[in-house]
Amino acid sequence: MRAAPASLRLLPHLLLVLLLLSAVPNAVSMSTLKSCASSTACPALLSYTLYADLKLAELAALFAADPLAILAANAIDFAVPDPANRILPAGLPLRVPVPCACSDGIRKATSVRYVARAGDTLASVAASVYGGLTTPDWIRDSNGMPEDAALDAGTTLFVPLHCACFGGVDSGAPAVYLTYVVAEGDTVPAIARRFRTTGNDLMSVNDMATADVAAGDIIVVPLPGELSWIWFLALLGLDRCSA
Repeated sequence: MRAAPASLRLLPHLLLVLLLLSAVPNAVSMSTLKSCASSTACPALLSYTLYADLKLAELAALFAADPLAILAANAIDFAVPDPANRILPAGLPLRVPVPCACSDGIRKATSVRYVARAGDTLASVAASVYGGLTTPDWIRDSNGMPEDAALDAGTTLFVPLHCACFGGVDSGAPAVYLTYVVAEGDTVPAIARRFRTTGNDLMSVNDMATADVAAGDIIVVPLPGELSWIWFLALLGLDRCSA
C-alpha cells in the first residue's frame, strides 16, 4: 500500500495548530535583549534571501533545518509531489526555523555545517551563502583556521549563525524572534512595517539608543502574532526548548 502524501499525513497536526492558535493570546515583545547564561536552546527564525536557485532539501541542508518546517514557517504549500526537490528561486525571502543554542554567552545556531565548493572564500560563504548572518572572522575562529589559510574545496566548515530567543516565552505566552540582516536603504520604521511590529519594539528589543541602522547590521525582530510555525515545530517534536 502506498504511503499517504505528506500533506495528508500532516493534516491532523495542522488542524491542531489552528485550535491551539485560537486559544493563544498575542505575545508582548521582550523589553531588552539579554545575553544567555545556560545551555538551553529554543526555536528561532532567521531571515534569509536565497542566493541561488535551490531545492528545498538543499536549503534545509544549509541550515540543518527540517524541510517541512521551512515550508510551514513561510506558509508555502507542501501539497505537491516530492516537496524536498521543489525548486525555490534565487531572491526569494524566507524565514528559516532553527534551534537557537546558548554557547559562550552568545545565542547562535550551532549545528550548521557547510562543505566548501571551488571558488568559495570565507567572505563569500558569510556574505552570499549565509546572507550576512555570520562573518568571515567568526567562521575562521570557530574552525581554528589561521588568518591567511586558504579555503579548499571539500573542506567542511562549522558555520555559527546569529539567532535570538528568550526561552521560547515572553510574558507567559509563546514568542517568536526573527534575526534580520539590515539591507541597504532599510530604516527602523520600514523594517517595523514589513514585519508588522513597531519601531519602539524594535528599538527596545535591540537596546537601541537611536533609530539609526546600517546595511549589514544584525537586529532582532519580535513577531508577536506569528506563532503557527512554533506550534508546528512542537507538534513534530522539533521544538528543543528546555525548561
